[in-house]
Amino acid sequence: MRLCRKKERGVMKKRTGLGICLLLCAALLLTGCRDAGLPSVSAPSVSHASAVSAPNAMSEIPSDLSENESVPPDVPEPLFTFDPHLLSEDAKRFLGDDLIPLYTRAVDSILAHDGVVEDVASEADFYRVWHVILFENYALRAMIHNANTSETPWIYTDGRVQMFFRMDAAACEAHYRAFAEIINQALAQLREEDDDWARTAKLYAFVSAHMAYGNVYDAYGIEATVYDAIVCGLGICGDYAVYLGLLLRHCGIPVMCGYSWGEDGLGGADHMWTLACLDGSWYHFDACWQAADELQRFGFFGMDDEERYQSLSMNNFAGIAQNVSMFCMDWYTSARGALPECPFGLSAAEREQMYAHVYGAYPLTE
Repeated sequence: MRLCRKKERGVMKKRTGLGICLLLCAALLLTGCRDAGLPSVSAPSVSHASAVSAPNAMSEIPSDLSENESVPPDVPEPLFTFDPHLLSEDAKRFLGDDLIPLYTRAVDSILAHDGVVEDVASEADFYRVWHVILFENYALRAMIHNANTSETPWIYTDGRVQMFFRMDAAACEAHYRAFAEIINQALAQLREEDDDWARTAKLYAFVSAHMAYGNVYDAYGIEATVYDAIVCGLGICGDYAVYLGLLLRHCGIPVMCGYSWGEDGLGGADHMWTLACLDGSWYHFDACWQAADELQRFGFFGMDDEERYQSLSMNNFAGIAQNVSMFCMDWYTSARGALPECPFGLSAAEREQMYAHVYGAYPLTE
């Protein structure tokens, strides 16, 4: 068995409370800060979480440069920046080609703090768009009313939709900026010479280093959403999985979330993580179980099916979930499906090599 008992105990600490992960993951996504830069090191192909910030410290605006300071001349333009229109593959299937333009217009209307969308063919069409915004547009969903906050979150009249806001324009801007800045901070680590392996390694390290395992409701008494998990740097396995997947989608890397459940139904082995397709093959990536103080091992980076299964089957609460189901789940239909096969995985030496490519001579010590 490839995972040592020491890591097994570390994983168990991070997975406290995972017995309800699958039951809460849909609600987590529907209800949907820290600074620790990674050095800019390119990487060839492969053949300590910081203290949690208070939730009201949404973002800090740098002070103006003094006369003796200047902007570094060699800072490259970012390859990728936060895109509020980005959709998961599940959302694309749910909307279909015909409704994606309507989704884009609805997002733009929210960003403009207007809330009006014209030329909507039917109330049913906009309901689907609104559902996607609430489900996976983490930066925008809290700006507008939903069925829990208003009896009339939006109205449809003769092809015209009016959405209603929960915040004024200034609050919406601050709310959006807090999320976008963190995503942009992560994406800014990437360089043009990076291949998909290097990009995945940098973003995997970023998520693990910038998140601590926990629940924002328990810590701060605020709603447990993906947005708040990312902004506050505190989340459970579903938050880690969605966070890494969102970053990788910005790079054009195919991703999906993996789920597991102990087949005995006794609360063992339930978990959520990220899968990504690199060089035509799928791999498992678990930034949640990647303890930040053992980041140099990249122990849960690029796993094959066997290693993923073994790590899940031996890390369950009762120690009795010997048979573990691993599957994917459509976010909009809740239909379970088979995960893509992941026959290949990285060796321990290759994982340490990826860590070295990310950090070079400057490992994360904060």
